[in-house]
Amino acid sequence: MLINSSHIPEKLLANPWDKGGSPVWIHLIGVCGSGLRSLAEYLLARGFYVTGTDEQLPTAGLSELLPRGLAYTRQKHLPRAAIHSPEAATLEPGVSFPEWVRLTSHPENRLRQSIETIPDLIIHSAAIPSADPGLQAAQQAGIPAIPYHIALAHLINASRGLCIAGTHGKSTTTAMAAWMLSSSIAPETTDSKARSNHPWRASFIMGGELIAPLSLSMPDEAKATWHRSGSFVEGDWLIAEACEYRQHFLAYEPELAAILSCEPDHFDCFASEAELVEAFSKFAARVKPGGRLVTAADSPLALQAAENARAQVETFGLSMGNAKYPHWQARQIQLLGAKSRFELFYCGQHRASVQLQIPGRHNILNALAALAVTEQTGCPLPHRIQALASFQGIRRRFEWKGLWRGIHLIDDYAHHPTAVIETLRTARQIFGSRRIALAFEPHQVSRLQALLPEFAQSLALADQVLMAPVFAARESNSALQHSLIQELAQRVRSAGIPAEVCGTLDHLRSSVEHKAGTIDVLITAGAGHIDRIHYELSRRIPRHSQTRRATGSLHLDETGWPGAVLSRTA
Repeated sequence: MLINSSHIPEKLLANPWDKGGSPVWIHLIGVCGSGLRSLAEYLLARGFYVTGTDEQLPTAGLSELLPRGLAYTRQKHLPRAAIHSPEAATLEPGVSFPEWVRLTSHPENRLRQSIETIPDLIIHSAAIPSADPGLQAAQQAGIPAIPYHIALAHLINASRGLCIAGTHGKSTTTAMAAWMLSSSIAPETTDSKARSNHPWRASFIMGGELIAPLSLSMPDEAKATWHRSGSFVEGDWLIAEACEYRQHFLAYEPELAAILSCEPDHFDCFASEAELVEAFSKFAARVKPGGRLVTAADSPLALQAAENARAQVETFGLSMGNAKYPHWQARQIQLLGAKSRFELFYCGQHRASVQLQIPGRHNILNALAALAVTEQTGCPLPHRIQALASFQGIRRRFEWKGLWRGIHLIDDYAHHPTAVIETLRTARQIFGSRRIALAFEPHQVSRLQALLPEFAQSLALADQVLMAPVFAARESNSALQHSLIQELAQRVRSAGIPAEVCGTLDHLRSSVEHKAGTIDVLITAGAGHIDRIHYELSRRIPRHSQTRRATGSLHLDETGWPGAVLSRTA
């Protein structure tokens, strides 16, 4: 961080029109990342003028922001010339300014005619070091620059914050809470002004991208959140993920929060389990007195962290645990193909019947947490239950991508052994004994090295495994990569499961094509680029066909999946 956050005028983020005739200009470095992309959506919706740079090609989610007013260029650094407007850059001798995409479908987001020569504020990814040439140029130009988590803290702490923390499930639970408070508007309320006055209406900034529901019979306010990872509405609440990476979540002071789980994961940040628990304990203490902290009853470390809370603490879970029933509990659970149902109990009393359109035991826990943490927002429980019934999940979380050569293609973000286990268990729940191949891309050498035995055990739940090279996020290439991936493959083979090490993603795709006759379900898992496999196959994927059915006894209804009930008839 170039300039201490206390020196950043809070009014820059408080009011996009604070300068009077033109909106505040915010530039995002690393805008293709999930955090800054969602922040860009939120800022655009509020009326800020937003530009962004990144070394990556724009993702599908980022591309959808271009018609909403985002000006984007592919560029790793923000060089000295790029801190000027496109108009000003033409005056710089010898400067070739990147082509800026400026689509103006929404008049309120149009590039203003009279533009200042430099941004008012730069927000950058945590992956951008302070020595980055672009940030150094910004400093010389006197532009304040802050990392993403500090910008998010300004927004959360100026609102009634609702934060979701935990090793697993943050994005889905945040999305559930956001969806409930975005679409939980009484259908009989037809007056738009009356609908807008609901006090539980919430803005959100999260790492996942909402999948559009199949139902069209819902308010326009809810439809406006489809495919989004960030949104702004007039209201008091802001829902956001609270990541423990580098203890970033200690900048937040939410009124409501949840700790979904607590497991060692970021080995480049926490040297021991004790350090991890200490960080979560400090986060628990950041929840405002008078607020509420919800924590998982089946996570001993999360419960230990919650002991430090000043707010009221409630638990959620599926069973009694060691001592007593959780406050929020799911009973009479039914796993119905790609859907599930359960009965919701609070303090031993039946509250409601809940239906989910997404599969998996872990998503029942996510739904419990979302219902529990939103209880104090003022949104009536029946409205939240109704919203959950239309929630279709988020991208890259057991996302059905289509059919290719009769193979079901599924993409998942799982990059921790616990998450891999839940992904494969969910696949077994839906597909039974059909042949499941897992294409796995390890994420970070440090994580793979620390959890190698656990990864081997989790991968062995598949029928065969294809391994991509390690995605070394935030790490330099390590000589350990090759030996670790080979050792992982050997451990999986020792468990009786075929495992192939692929040198590149292209190699992995070719192997999938070669082995197609031995695969019924292909799951890509990882937090890197493994999902690109589906794009490589996409020209041969018939999507949402009303006539095509999978071979064998597994059938899709005419809507496709997600949302469809997959049932095994034999």
